[in-house]
Amino acid sequence: MKKILLLSVLTMGALASFSQEKATLTKEETINYLNKKIKEIDGHYRTDSKALYYYSQSVSKSSEQIIVTSSYRNYADNPRVNDYYKGNVYPCDYFENSFSHTFNPGHIKSISLKSNPNDPVAIIVITLIGKTASERFVNAGTTTNINGGNYGGKCNGWATPEKSSSTSEIWFPFLQSDPTNFNKIKKALEYLRDLYKAEDDPFGN
Repeated sequence: MKKILLLSVLTMGALASFSQEKATLTKEETINYLNKKIKEIDGHYRTDSKALYYYSQSVSKSSEQIIVTSSYRNYADNPRVNDYYKGNVYPCDYFENSFSHTFNPGHIKSISLKSNPNDPVAIIVITLIGKTASERFVNAGTTTNINGGNYGGKCNGWATPEKSSSTSEIWFPFLQSDPTNFNKIKKALEYLRDLYKAEDDPFGN
C-alpha cells in the first residue's frame, strides 16, 4: 500500500513539474513553437474562389516584435520552366502572393477562426487593439512577356507592386486537418501576448 501511495505521489509530482515547464516557456520558445505550427501548411491549400497552395511561411522575432509571413500560389507545384532564350517562364495565369506582418503580440485583442471545413488550411484571425501592425504585401503575378507578347503560352514579365500599410488584423494560416491545432495555436498566441504585456508593464492589469 505504501509503495502504491509513493508511486502516486511521484506521478503527481512529475505531472506538476511538466505542467510548470509548459507554463514557463520563454518568448523565443513560444515563437519557435508557432513557427513550427505555421510550417505544417507547406504544400496544403485553402479555397478562395480557387485553390491557393501555401509554400513558404514562418514566424520569427525582430527586436521586440514578431513577424508572421506566408506565401501561396495558384499551382500546387512551382510551374517555372527555364527557356534557353527567355529565361524563367511561367503559365500566363500563374500568380503568387506573399504577406508579412510585424507586430507586438501584447497588442492582441481577440483571436477568431475563419474556416472552410472542407479545406486542409484555415485562418486564425488575430485582431489587435488598433492599427499597430505593419503589413507588407507583394503580388508577384506574371504578366505578358517583358519583350512584348506572350511566348508559346508562357510569360516571364512580373508585376510586383509591393504595398505597405498599417493594419489591426493579421491572418495566421494553420493546418486545420489536425482538429487540435486551433486551440493549441490560440493558447500559444494568448500566452505570448501575456508575456509581452507583463514585460512591457509588469504592474498593469
